[in-house]
Amino acid sequence: MNRQQKKNWLKEVKARNKAARRASAAAKAEAEGQRAGSGAEADLPVAGASVSVETVAGPAGVSAPPGVDPVAADAALARAGLADARETVKHSHELTDDEARGMLVRAARLLDDVVVFTREALDMVPEDRRREAEAIVAEARTSRTAEGSPQKRPRRGADPVVTLMKVGMQAASLLKRVIGKTNPNMGKLRRAA
Repeated sequence: MNRQQKKNWLKEVKARNKAARRASAAAKAEAEGQRAGSGAEADLPVAGASVSVETVAGPAGVSAPPGVDPVAADAALARAGLADARETVKHSHELTDDEARGMLVRAARLLDDVVVFTREALDMVPEDRRREAEAIVAEARTSRTAEGSPQKRPRRGADPVVTLMKVGMQAASLLKRVIGKTNPNMGKLRRAA
């Protein structure tokens, strides 16, 4: 996540928190209006509503209003704070379907670019060198299962053409899987043909 994405994410989280606080304040005001109409104590906190320290126990360091148990007021304040914190954490880690779909689309485009650039780079490699790299890649696939542990295999430096081929094959494989998620109907069309 780059700096701008992080900044945008923080703005979204702050906006969600602000909306949640406004909704809690509206619920609290509505509950206070109902309690005032029913003759209930107006200073008692509402369970689940976001309540500030001043409304429950007065300013910091001052005891609760008469008739309200200070321990119960503190417990209600703590419950409200815990509920707000849980809601904030719950929403900060969720991905919407549109966000996830957008990520997959960007990943597919990136992987497609990798495949295209790899193909263009491999087109510039002389044919005999490319065939040799293809043989090394094919041999590596079969020898991995035949020889056993990596310690018993001979060591050699990585050939840049072989590395390029492997990167291209991995990107193509990932691209196929991502497209299977973004466009599931493509697999059905291929099977029908």
